[in-house]
Amino acid sequence: MYSQIYTENNSYLFNTTNFNNQHELITNNNYSSSDWQISIPFNTNNESMLASCYTNNHDINSYNCENCEYWICVKCQAKATSYSDLSVTVRDEHTHLPDKTDKEILEIRQNLKRKAIDESVPIDRIVEEAFHVINNQFRSNDLLINIPSIHTIKNTVRKQRRKTRPPLPRSIEQLPFLLSDVYCKTTQGERFLLYVGPLGGVRSLVFSAYNDMIYLSQQENCLYRKFVDLGLKTAYKNDENLRDWFRSFAALSLLPLNHMLWGLQYLIHTRPAYPCIPDFLNYYHNTYGPFKGRHSRLKKHVNALHPNIYVAIDLLRKEQSLASIARLRDYMGAPIPKRRKNKVTTDECLIKL
Repeated sequence: MYSQIYTENNSYLFNTTNFNNQHELITNNNYSSSDWQISIPFNTNNESMLASCYTNNHDINSYNCENCEYWICVKCQAKATSYSDLSVTVRDEHTHLPDKTDKEILEIRQNLKRKAIDESVPIDRIVEEAFHVINNQFRSNDLLINIPSIHTIKNTVRKQRRKTRPPLPRSIEQLPFLLSDVYCKTTQGERFLLYVGPLGGVRSLVFSAYNDMIYLSQQENCLYRKFVDLGLKTAYKNDENLRDWFRSFAALSLLPLNHMLWGLQYLIHTRPAYPCIPDFLNYYHNTYGPFKGRHSRLKKHVNALHPNIYVAIDLLRKEQSLASIARLRDYMGAPIPKRRKNKVTTDECLIKL
């Protein structure tokens, strides 16, 4: 647990650990609550643990009791007790000067651990970007000398991430049947994991929010618009075979999973003899192929050829969050982005026809 105590003129660095049944009565040098302020900006778990925090740029050990915290400086014998009513009792003064570098190192490590928990970015990238910032902003030789090496910090941050995430499964069968709530809900706390079970003989997970399914079911004319763009509108009206072939694409998603690929291959081999049909098939593959499309949004955010399952779920949750924001903007009447002129001209020509 990270804690901070500030005096009016200084700030100190602490190490803190939960310690039950530890009390020491301090009666000397009573300080008012206006001289000290206590805050807890970061807490990894509720178990007993050793961590680092800062107050007055001095290293301190802190022991938590039911209604107070007992502080001991690790460099000298200065002691203090902070109570739940924000009052502080201090005994003995520090015998050494404050160390600002320790405070900066602690803040850097604290931010790195927070990013490792909240984000799915690779650890190497998180740590290396932090060191670039240190070199560009702080420009302190003392900081660069005293901060642990990049390799050490990477290992520390990896351990922190492993504490908050389940062990990585070697296969889909080893994935826990009951996932943590963070992977089963959206960023807004709605249900996100709709189905866990066999699909085509393989254990599968289906992710989607309820509102996303509703809006997706209301989408129409996507394939037909492409047909019109390719100049097949007249042929669609006059050729019944072309209409049946086109409508079969919309029904592919209704086939059983083990029949979908067979149905797609059947439609490709029985395509009508129109010169624009190959362009339509390319559009279908590029739009509906997973991780293959030219406009695939997830493809830009995947940092590895085979990301682990938990990173993949995090990407899906973030994508769902962005989609919900866009949907809310449309619902509230937010102005739509300006369309490119060539698209506007095409739509005007279609209206005139």
